[in-house]
Amino acid sequence: MADTTCNFFINSAFNANFDITWSFKYAMNGTNGSSGGFSTFLFGNSALSGGGTYTGMGYAPNSPDAGVSNGKIGVTFDSTNTIKVYGTNFIQITSFQMPSYIVPLVNPTDNHNIIRFNFTNVQQTLKIAYKNKETNRYITFATVQTGISGKDDDYYKVGFGYSSPLSAGETKASFKIKDIHVQGNSSYPKTTYKKKPDIKEDIETFYILQTPLSGELYIGKPDPITVGSLIHN
Repeated sequence: MADTTCNFFINSAFNANFDITWSFKYAMNGTNGSSGGFSTFLFGNSALSGGGTYTGMGYAPNSPDAGVSNGKIGVTFDSTNTIKVYGTNFIQITSFQMPSYIVPLVNPTDNHNIIRFNFTNVQQTLKIAYKNKETNRYITFATVQTGISGKDDDYYKVGFGYSSPLSAGETKASFKIKDIHVQGNSSYPKTTYKKKPDIKEDIETFYILQTPLSGELYIGKPDPITVGSLIHN
């Protein structure tokens, strides 16, 4: 059976020296024997190109397909419930199984899960979290040190990929994604300094006086006689 592979991206670039956080809901439907997987990644080009079929899951290279051009970091999830994290030049940083409290990737029904990624610590760390539906809280289940050496002008876009099946002859699984949210700084903040202004000696002083009986509020510069009478009263 021919594979189905695709990828897409959010067309907004974020400065990577500040946190880039993104989350989404996903569901992969299939029967016993269905295979497939999806990816999410950061890349540094203005447009998206590349992304391997099958186990490349629309991000990593898989001969003869090249990986995503200028891909910086990527995470793949497949129907064996394996998660892989790729760093610079698609070098695999780590691989591990999905936690048992997360339902298997391929399900016969639309069981949408919510997952969040936080690219932080000046590009040095990637945190992956799962949202518990009962407590409505995120549980961080992976903290990966990326080894990336970044620059002040590094701007990345968030991308997503999908491929099914994982190898020729297997049954396809469908993939659904929704409620994508991305947060970050679209520009590098700059601090400007201004000289403290000199205080002029001829600035007039105004008084705020309250008369207790009427409850009226007077704002102005009263004469010394009025001030003296209020003090004595």
